[in-house]
Amino acid sequence: MFKSQSYWRHSALAVCCIFTAPSASTSYGATASDGADAGERFRAQIEPILSKVCYDCHADGVEKGDFSLDDFESIEEHLADRKLWLKVWENLRAEMMPPAEKTQPSHDERLKVIAWIEKEVFKLDANNPDPGRVTIRRMNRVEYEHTVKDLLDVDFDAEEVLPADDTGYGFDTIGDVLSISPMLMEKYLEAARQVVSQAIVPQDPVIPSVSIEGEKFKATAPSKKTGKYLSFAQGGQVSTKRVIEHPGDYRFSIECRTQGSSEATSHSANLRVLVNGKDIGGDSLGWDNRKSITITAKGALGEGENILTLALQEDSPPQPDEKPLSLVISKVKIQGPLDGSYKVYPKDYYRIFFKGGAPKEPVARQAYTKDILRRIADRAFRRPVDDGTLDRLVKLSQLALDQPNAKFEDGIAYATTAILASPRFLFRAEIQPEPDNAGKIVPLDEYALASRLSYFLWSSLPDEELMELARKGELRENLDEQIDRLLADKKSQRFVENFVGQWLQTRDIEGVNVDPRRVLGIKDLSAAFKVFGSRQRRGMRLETETLFAFLLKENRSALELFTADYTFLNESLAKFYGITGVKGDEMQKVALPKDSHRGGIL
Repeated sequence: MFKSQSYWRHSALAVCCIFTAPSASTSYGATASDGADAGERFRAQIEPILSKVCYDCHADGVEKGDFSLDDFESIEEHLADRKLWLKVWENLRAEMMPPAEKTQPSHDERLKVIAWIEKEVFKLDANNPDPGRVTIRRMNRVEYEHTVKDLLDVDFDAEEVLPADDTGYGFDTIGDVLSISPMLMEKYLEAARQVVSQAIVPQDPVIPSVSIEGEKFKATAPSKKTGKYLSFAQGGQVSTKRVIEHPGDYRFSIECRTQGSSEATSHSANLRVLVNGKDIGGDSLGWDNRKSITITAKGALGEGENILTLALQEDSPPQPDEKPLSLVISKVKIQGPLDGSYKVYPKDYYRIFFKGGAPKEPVARQAYTKDILRRIADRAFRRPVDDGTLDRLVKLSQLALDQPNAKFEDGIAYATTAILASPRFLFRAEIQPEPDNAGKIVPLDEYALASRLSYFLWSSLPDEELMELARKGELRENLDEQIDRLLADKKSQRFVENFVGQWLQTRDIEGVNVDPRRVLGIKDLSAAFKVFGSRQRRGMRLETETLFAFLLKENRSALELFTADYTFLNESLAKFYGITGVKGDEMQKVALPKDSHRGGIL
């Protein structure tokens, strides 16, 4: 069972963090090694211990096991014999030597020699560990899809453009196998063009509109009437207030429907639209089998607060054998000012062009270009873009703008294509202060840590909160909280699907070739597929993924992967398993009988 600390949290830390506190060991008082000092420390601190417990069998001409500890010309040669000291280190750690019947070193002496070998011979430094060579990881196809979705809100099918990723040890996230070739680079350039063509589209500003839900229109207290239900017979008025910044003529579109009878009736009413008490239009209503009716009117709205009222009045009552009707107002759309004095761009336009259209003045236009490209590049590169790179991107944008009939958006699109084809985007590079200094070992910077964390748990780039903490240098001190936040987000399901999908090969469940007729002993193919078809296959995949996600997010014991007396089922999978009492398509936790073999992953 797990300790009180979260196992899953610390698993994340192990993957995402470069350095932890040094592991407990006995220090023998040495600092950096160099020849003479190392020899002096050996003579003064280590050789007396070896002389007491080792030299009797492995020195002074005695070489039991063909092993000697004093056969060397110089101390430098002695310390350079890593093969010899590796044997000493292994036997001391395993307490295989000295033999039980021989003089034994004390516990502290044993640890002292082990620490000396690690420091002076193996060159290990617990205070500045060498992380080894870290291959720069290229994004795989899954990560590419999620990254462009979170960066530009584009749904892109990477499998249609990019070739399958190589795998190592069964996973497609191993940096050493995620190579890149000239052909793949061409594919990435094509992918970048396709993504940008969806993300950045020239658009013209339009007259703005806003929709107000019918339930927001309410009668004066104490009445509880709303626009969601107005009886023809009773009629009544419902109103709402609207603050207007841009006065002028507006168009009002009321989307509604009548209800109450499945057959035509003579029951009718009249709906009027009023602005600040003034009637601006309306229409008669009666039985109508359409799902939606639209009534339009046009009127002036002044600057500041305006009162919008919908008034219903019965025209003719139903006949005695007819059912009464009522009105349901779905929403009211308000559009204006109709003279075009104030326009806005479509909502999705502001995702890239956050200030709206481009300024006409050249200096302001270039500054806006720089602001847009900085926002995109900072997120795409997972760290602040340097000024030199940003200037080159602005120049690329200008090159596109210099073409005939080019629009401002075309320049941004051209530079954004370059961003998405850049190695800084395609590779999760972790830039260090002195990249050419092989002896310089430093912890990951905060931006690289944010990137590792988000790609581990979200298969995508860091969000605004992670980037802001990295910018402030506060991510490490808030790492536990951020891991909890990322796991709680629905995007963590990507980690579950990718990891479990490859570890337990659940990705293959829905596609593996199985003849249900042979497995089930049913001759008719259609009947066999009804028992075991695509719904049951999908349920089996979700069963395993949901179990893993449950253990992860609830901090349960990893042993429950094998010992769980419960599982997760929906109705179709439960029926296939012969388990009753499960309803609906959603996966739900189900307790299993004691003799059931359905629990866990085995």
